Amino acid sequence: MFCEGGHVGTIEEALSASTDGLTLDTIFWSTMVQHFALTSSYHFKSLGNKETLKSIAVDVEENGIRTVTVCLDSDYDHVLGSALATSRVAYTYGYSWENDVVSPLVIQKILACLIGPVPPKLTAGLLAALAELENDLAQWCEIDIALQARKKPSIFDRAKPLKCADLNKCPPCLNHAALKQRLTECGYVRRPKCVINVTASTSMRIAFGKMISRFIYHIVMTFAKQMLPNVRLDYTTFMTNAIAHTFSVDQLSQLPDLARHYSAQLAAFQGN
Repeated sequence: MFCEGGHVGTIEEALSASTDGLTLDTIFWSTMVQHFALTSSYHFKSLGNKETLKSIAVDVEENGIRTVTVCLDSDYDHVLGSALATSRVAYTYGYSWENDVVSPLVIQKILACLIGPVPPKLTAGLLAALAELENDLAQWCEIDIALQARKKPSIFDRAKPLKCADLNKCPPCLNHAALKQRLTECGYVRRPKCVINVTASTSMRIAFGKMISRFIYHIVMTFAKQMLPNVRLDYTTFMTNAIAHTFSVDQLSQLPDLARHYSAQLAAFQGN
């Protein structure tokens, strides 16, 4: 099972690289497979470069290989009609797996694990911060998709996911001035013509995943520190907890759209 998350450039380098070591990507995909109790034995390997993975997926399809599955972040592939229609490819539900594991239900559980019972007022504040982020994201997500469709630079900086965030605010929020400056740098005085409408309810699923997950990490820690100022949790541990909570038996049943999507991806892992 090949997935993203490593640091390999070419197909030749990818196939010859060491298979040792975990990445968050391999943890996510292996946890998903374990949740659905597939009976085959699998080995997951992060290759890092999506273009490399897509090349492997094409080779797998053309050669009828039944022992390799390629796990891809959706990015905007489905939105822009560029998704691979091959039998051995599994896609994430949201832009990336990061989007899929930071639902409000899951992050409330993580907050409770950090501070114990969460006061109703704190829960309300957390949910209000998430709702504000959803509302603010929608228009910028539309712009990002439109720029990507035109092969322009992204409005969300892929190299610096939190460049668009104001982490000095409590709770953190989008920095609209920084995003407007980024749009200007992309060559637009006004926003490009919309390719697809994005609603607030779907914005955090569709938007750039590493930005979303890191944004939510900082929001959660802001609320946790209101109760326990010295509480500590690094981003990687936060995300491994988010993966585990998402694919717990009781949790996934409360996320029916996510459960249906990953149930549909199982075909890519079977028939070995």
